Amino acid sequence: MFAPERKWGTPTLRRHRGHGHFKGDAIGVTRSTRPERSSRRDSKGGLGTTAGRLGAPVTDRRGPPAHADRVTRSTRLQSNPMYPTPQEAIEIRTRLMSDLQKQPIELFLAKHLFETMPWCFGAAPADELWKWRVDFSKAIGVDQLGIHVVGSGCTGVSLSPTKNLKAFDVKSDIDVAVISSYYFEQAWAYLQDPGRSKYDMNKTERDALDDQRNRHVFWGCIATDKIIQFLPFGREWTLAASAAAKKLPTKTNPINIRLYRNTWSLVSYQKHGLLTLQREQGKDPNGSQ
Repeated sequence: MFAPERKWGTPTLRRHRGHGHFKGDAIGVTRSTRPERSSRRDSKGGLGTTAGRLGAPVTDRRGPPAHADRVTRSTRLQSNPMYPTPQEAIEIRTRLMSDLQKQPIELFLAKHLFETMPWCFGAAPADELWKWRVDFSKAIGVDQLGIHVVGSGCTGVSLSPTKNLKAFDVKSDIDVAVISSYYFEQAWAYLQDPGRSKYDMNKTERDALDDQRNRHVFWGCIATDKIIQFLPFGREWTLAASAAAKKLPTKTNPINIRLYRNTWSLVSYQKHGLLTLQREQGKDPNGSQ
């Protein structure tokens, strides 16, 4: 886990004529413009709506660039739009569990994890996400298409089977998946060394190392949060994660990197977690059987 210091190519966004809809050329974010309330008053003295009806002109494109079925955040006042309110968290849980029941896992992943605007970016324009990914990828030396915000910082609630759909908040880590076979091989070689890798480790770090060997590596994943300082590239990644956390709209949430061998490993790991969550929730949005 990396606390910020007190500090995939970028797709060409193209606008389709007549629609407030943007798409990236690469796998990434789909942005749907949401209705915004106008400060202009209509002929009866009431507040007029300049968007939201078919063919109406859109005068403000600062709404949250997210899927159309996501909770609208820009149409209300909120102290920090990066964190869902309790009511939003309930709606998110209900919608996610409903989709998990009705949709194929692959569609669920694309819709809610890999091709959506992360919650931690609030109502920021899609360009901020693209720029952040490019800057972070350069800092750690990986392809920009291999950077993905996952976890509750993306979906608004945690989909980990062990966290009971906990809402994203000011104390949450921001999980970032990094896909790199080059760095995975380096880390894997380190983990395979039965002697050197345990020098100067406390019990928590030794347990974390054993967890990597016994569980995560099977899925082509290395959770770096407790062992990053021992990896060959640990110092550079620690500094880069601290800088990247500061550039996020949340600014104070630390970044937690999970390193994946390839895209297949990332998708398989996420599928496994979702299927486990599906069984434990009994396919009920409220968690009852």
